[in-house]
Amino acid sequence: MTTRDPLSTIVLPDNTPEQEAFIKECMPRGGPEHSMESKWVREHGKREDFRELVSIGEGHLKLALAGSVKGFVFCSGWDPRQRERPTFSVWGAQPEGRAET
Repeated sequence: MTTRDPLSTIVLPDNTPEQEAFIKECMPRGGPEHSMESKWVREHGKREDFRELVSIGEGHLKLALAGSVKGFVFCSGWDPRQRERPTFSVWGAQPEGRAET
């Protein structure tokens, strides 16, 4: 019996040039980062894998959820010195420390 990865068939639409620029600004190191270090975690993908899923605001006042087939990051357009790191979250992951029901 062959098992097929359901994520391998998912195709995300392309970002517009504006969305692509915002995601590049969101992930300046090349992709999602570890929450405790300012380090790109390559296993979570590269920024080219991410699409802007939903956003509010514009320019440097924009907030967006950028997702890939593996997971998502929250992007803020605030001053780079003030913004949150693009920390990766897995789709449907069980939070650490919670028992499965």
